[in-house]
Amino acid sequence: MINVLTLKVSKKYGSEYVNKLNNGLKRFSTVPYKMYCYTEDSEGLDNDIIVIPLEDPTAFKLQWHKVIFHKTNFGGIPKGEKCLTLDIDWIIINNMDDILSYNLPKSHLGCFERWWSRRRHMCKLNGGFQMFYMGETNYIWEKFSKNPDYWQDYYIKNKLADGPVNGEQNFIDEHANKKHWFPMEWFAKYRKEEYLKMQIEWNRDVNSNEPYFMGGDFCDTIKMVHFSHSDNQMHKVDEPWIKDYWI
Repeated sequence: MINVLTLKVSKKYGSEYVNKLNNGLKRFSTVPYKMYCYTEDSEGLDNDIIVIPLEDPTAFKLQWHKVIFHKTNFGGIPKGEKCLTLDIDWIIINNMDDILSYNLPKSHLGCFERWWSRRRHMCKLNGGFQMFYMGETNYIWEKFSKNPDYWQDYYIKNKLADGPVNGEQNFIDEHANKKHWFPMEWFAKYRKEEYLKMQIEWNRDVNSNEPYFMGGDFCDTIKMVHFSHSDNQMHKVDEPWIKDYWI
């Protein structure tokens, strides 16, 4: 059993983002899991999603609320159980069993390198995917919770991340003691405006023989597609493949 943790805060994303992510996991996995949503507004969430009430949405800035997932026993999850934090702007397109059943080494944070980013020298990992055993990464939460205002502004002030709200993944990248890197070929990003740039990055660092995306089809190795970027949302993009997978 693996615990999948998601965050829905503010009005940017509706409940359908959590529901469709959950549906994607159901369609493309045979591994038992529990789906959680940490939110101040649970209206519209499917009944099999476990709601963890977010009492004060103003306590932290947007995605920075995810750092509390590393707090020991968050959501009542027992110490030692495997957890996977997923942003709700993922689309599942292929079998997820290799990920959900992954034998993550103890005391490590499971993550992947965001091959599509030219800022990888500033922040290597993608914050929308984090695997860990409950309790082993509590030190990340402790570091952040001692001075959250400082860290929420730090990476923007030092030009390591773009504002107005950002830097959560930089913080995780900087403070995770041990990282275990998942295969980059399992993950992709979709943003039409960046297609050519990402194709160059994919062929250079991931797969020199095949395109990551061509004519509505992704490379067969890809399991998940991320719509990261503040204005990049699935319900705003009219692409046939999205209608096939995001249901």
